[in-house]
Amino acid sequence: MQEGTSFSPAKFVITLLAIALSGAGHQLTAQNTSAANDRKATPSPETREHVKKVIPAIGLVLVRNANEAEQKPRPRGSAVIVRKDGLVITNFHVVARDKSTKLYDEIFLSLPSEPGVDATAATRQVRLTAVLTNQERDLALLRVTPEKDAKPDAPAPVFPWVEIGESSKMELLDDLFIIGFPEKGGTTVTVNFGVVEGKDALDEWIKTDARIIHGNSGGAAVNGVGKLIGIPTRVVSDSDSGKTYGSVGYLRPAYLVAAMISKYQEAEMKAAADKAAGKLTPTIAAPNPTPVANNAANSKAPALLTVRGLVKSMEGKPLGGVRVGLLLVGEEVAAASIITWGGTNAEGQFELEKSVPPGRYNLRAKVVGYDLYSIDLDLSSASQPIAIELKPTSRD
Repeated sequence: MQEGTSFSPAKFVITLLAIALSGAGHQLTAQNTSAANDRKATPSPETREHVKKVIPAIGLVLVRNANEAEQKPRPRGSAVIVRKDGLVITNFHVVARDKSTKLYDEIFLSLPSEPGVDATAATRQVRLTAVLTNQERDLALLRVTPEKDAKPDAPAPVFPWVEIGESSKMELLDDLFIIGFPEKGGTTVTVNFGVVEGKDALDEWIKTDARIIHGNSGGAAVNGVGKLIGIPTRVVSDSDSGKTYGSVGYLRPAYLVAAMISKYQEAEMKAAADKAAGKLTPTIAAPNPTPVANNAANSKAPALLTVRGLVKSMEGKPLGGVRVGLLLVGEEVAAASIITWGGTNAEGQFELEKSVPPGRYNLRAKVVGYDLYSIDLDLSSASQPIAIELKPTSRD
């Protein structure tokens, strides 16, 4: 089969948009290939030690339904502890019943004491409760459920955990490691080495050549210093007539995990404030949170917003053909860092093509003949249309 390079109009447009929104002129520079030149065939001893230290924080997910009480919980996928008090991230499809949006009745996380220990027989096995789900991005945030017989004054258990890394700063050919419990790898942890093959900013993916197979879902993709940069979620194989020529693994970037953690922490703080004020109504999902899994309004973390507005000149004239893009605050403008984008019509109106969660963003707008417009702004559920006024470029 002949192989070639396919052209993606969407990615080409995003690249051009990044150039326009950067305000850096029209010159295209060659991609920095130092990462490719510096990459070694195998990770350094120091890198290996960083990765080894986080392996205890990745566990095997076991599930069981109420009508299967006589059966042992069965392996379902992998999960990562992201906070020392037992906050856990995995894929939604790992904890949801097959072809369903309903979670399994019982979800457990098994944490082997050593890398070579059978995870199904590990002595440390904890029960998990879902607290927040994002079905659109196939992610689920869970928390270790306190033991029923635990004493009120007993110290809270402490778990090994993985620090969230800056996934948006991962570049092509950067090293990464997949850690989890792939089905074909048995029930002991497996670590696989690879690189970043590509990024998809619009659909929020990091692509990798590292081996990802069933069971790796929900596990960890960490960088060379052991920080979480992605969640292995799916793999696409290139096959024909029974032959497989290769595959591409897809990771959900860790910034999506960070957003879910932030949302949950807001609920925690509100619950603490309510308790201090004498309110009895809990604001954090109770154990067995069926509404979290089934309520479409809660399935996204958090609710998404449509960004729209009007661009005009200082004289009040609507401007058409203006490119408008949204980035995270502090991010450098590049094709991979543009969250969503759009353009104005003849009346100067725009609506960005992708909805975004509430938060703080950097908005940029640019058109020939006018200065680059850049502003940091907070988008909330009550956000109004954005008014942008462009200043003519000085001829001096």
